[in-house]
Amino acid sequence: MTLISSSRVPILEDRASGAFTITAPSTSRCGRYWEAGKYDHVPPYGLQPGTLLQAVRMGKWKAVKNSPDAKIELYDLSNDLGEKHNIAQENPEIVQQMSKIMKASHRDAPPQVDMTAEEAERLYVPREKKK
Repeated sequence: MTLISSSRVPILEDRASGAFTITAPSTSRCGRYWEAGKYDHVPPYGLQPGTLLQAVRMGKWKAVKNSPDAKIELYDLSNDLGEKHNIAQENPEIVQQMSKIMKASHRDAPPQVDMTAEEAERLYVPREKKK
């Protein structure tokens, strides 16, 4: 028995990428959101245009947007774990809801600058307030 299996925390498998996401039970109605993008390798390390990938998982639905200009793909994971059948055209209300979640959830990455680990920790790691 592993620590994860004994914890009873659900584990979702993204079968298209082989990635695993460990999730805690949520009462959120907006689902789970994730994104990825390619960043420049020279200062200021900004997001490269056209590389933002977004996805939302809400119940049995998973919406994927493979670039900023791409249409949203929609999959019913209760019937299509392999994400082979895009059913976005048949479910415009769900696609619209997922699009709103993507727009509301996306945040631009903070400016990336060369700094030491100590400087990064001081700037970006929340500290407890002293009483």
